[in-house]
Amino acid sequence: MLGWIMIVASVIVMARVAEAEDRSSVLWGGLTLLLCLGAASLIPLPFINIFLGLAASFCLMFGLNLMHD
Repeated sequence: MLGWIMIVASVIVMARVAEAEDRSSVLWGGLTLLLCLGAASLIPLPFINIFLGLAASFCLMFGLNLMHD
């Protein structure tokens, strides 16, 4: 149950970051959800896998910002 709460919190965090960057919050929230679920199914370390999914999503956005500037 706590894992699902962390996934939802990660999605909300990335949606808010995307809003602040004038990007689609739905797109980035959905991408974060997929990355967190994928990491949770591939990496057997509880909670670290969800953090890695959030970090991957944030790094993707950071990389896009670097390419567009």
